[in-house]
Amino acid sequence: MKALAFGANGQDGHYLGILCREKGIEPLGVSRAGEGIRGDVPDYTLVESLVWKHRPAYIFHLAANSTTCHSTLFENYATISTATHNILEAVRLHSEDTRVFIAGSGIQFRNSGLSISEYDPFDAISAYFVTRIHAVNAARYFRCLGSRRT
Repeated sequence: MKALAFGANGQDGHYLGILCREKGIEPLGVSRAGEGIRGDVPDYTLVESLVWKHRPAYIFHLAANSTTCHSTLFENYATISTATHNILEAVRLHSEDTRVFIAGSGIQFRNSGLSISEYDPFDAISAYFVTRIHAVNAARYFRCLGSRRT
């Protein structure tokens, strides 16, 4: 059993790799630099070829910029939004039993000073938040698309 992890060289990817190995899952890390498979998740050809080749049981989309600055608008969009579409479409076409995890951030939700949950309303107050919210809505769309298979 395999798991593809995009953005694997960050802290979350490191601990995810350890957890996968403990569970008997072979982690395949993908990132722009560092160890593992070298590549960029906004590249659909790369994503599609990895999904087709490995048919992973799990995909984890952890890749993201660590800033909410507007100056990273296009990099955030590519790394989070475009990449989410790439992953979901490749899975839809080549590995429909793959379970996909798309990382989010608590800061994409409206902050009322109380604990938040995934049921709280989104708050698109930065370019980074917009890309995170877009990724959630893309996942919802693909989930609906998958349930319409006949």
